[in-house]
Amino acid sequence: MVAQARRVLIDTVGAAIAGSTEPEVQALSRALARGGTARIVGTRRRAAPLLAAFCNALSACWQELDEGHRLARGHPAIHVVPVVLALGEAQRRRSREALAALVAGYEVAARLGRACLLRPELHPHGVWGALAAAATAVKLQGGEPTLLAGAMANAAALVLAPPAVAALEGATVRNAYAAVACQHGLLAAELARAGVTPPRQVVPLALGQIVGTHWDEQALVDDLGSHFEISRNYFKPYAACRHTHGAIDLLRRLRAQHPIDPEEVTAVEVATYRQVAAFTTPQAENALAARFSLPTLLALVLLGQEDFRQLPPDLLACPEVRTLASRVRLVVDPAYDQQYPATRSTRLTLWLRDGRRLEAEAHAALGDPECPLDDAAIDAKFLALTTRTLGEERARRALAALRTSEEEDLRAVVALLTPASRRQ
Repeated sequence: MVAQARRVLIDTVGAAIAGSTEPEVQALSRALARGGTARIVGTRRRAAPLLAAFCNALSACWQELDEGHRLARGHPAIHVVPVVLALGEAQRRRSREALAALVAGYEVAARLGRACLLRPELHPHGVWGALAAAATAVKLQGGEPTLLAGAMANAAALVLAPPAVAALEGATVRNAYAAVACQHGLLAAELARAGVTPPRQVVPLALGQIVGTHWDEQALVDDLGSHFEISRNYFKPYAACRHTHGAIDLLRRLRAQHPIDPEEVTAVEVATYRQVAAFTTPQAENALAARFSLPTLLALVLLGQEDFRQLPPDLLACPEVRTLASRVRLVVDPAYDQQYPATRSTRLTLWLRDGRRLEAEAHAALGDPECPLDDAAIDAKFLALTTRTLGEERARRALAALRTSEEEDLRAVVALLTPASRRQ
């Protein structure tokens, strides 16, 4: 599991450094950095662990590049890695201890995500992830099982109910959901350490009834100790909601196999599972909304734009994008719907003006366990996301440290995640 934990760490850190350059993230990190024992990655600023974890989770969410877990229906690492970096650095933990806490926190997050079914109007960021953040903090601090239970229960009592509609509208407060959960987790651990107590049975109450509609206790213990959920994660090749990746993959495949003039496309049909229906707004006003708009993303791919990190408003508003987006429609395939979330199947069909009909189907997206990104691809993604901020030489040194360090003080590793220049 050590190798997989390193992949998750590299991927999440890369997303955080990329997001650290966004104007809103820069403004917040300047406002919150007051000196402290933890670094805000991608900058030369320091803060208390509580605030550093917030900033690092915020930046890692910003470009929609962080990894996830299909069966948990959410993103475990974004609630765990920021705590590992901030608290691990502040407490002078070794890299080996940090990786152990990452695996433990990830296991908690993924199993909680599998055990509950959130209400459909809620976003998965910031909900069960707060309990995982608390567990990660206790693990790093060497706490006893009773402290762990108390910290997680306190986090459940502080649980968020974040609206999913924010992402669809492009309301960037959505990017703070996981960041607040990291703070709640760290606070919940301190509350438990101070003797503050939660209500009895608060975890199934909060996750199964208040913010959720279902609670499966067995999912918490199935194969516990013999199988690690971190091995079932996925990595994102595109800066977009994971539910859109299957269709993006298929359209890229068709474009590689056939010369397609965007002006000749008369219709695009995406047949998939029901949850994707939320992501069919044809007009996106900003980059966040575009990353959650399947019609917009497919229109961009048809026009040869496959890097969704930079999506300026003038690009999204151009007539070609909006016309193509209006030609995309989604249908729910009952068989695909029944298979979700075990598989995320998609079938994409293009109709062209000359009468041709092009079709492709897949039951997994690039980056899924069935279609994994290898170490070379994950390393390439990290360098692409970090070189502009860190510089090429420092980015490569940071990657090497994240990939291989074990006994080294985590402070030395985190020090490489900041620019050499004092401008940031």
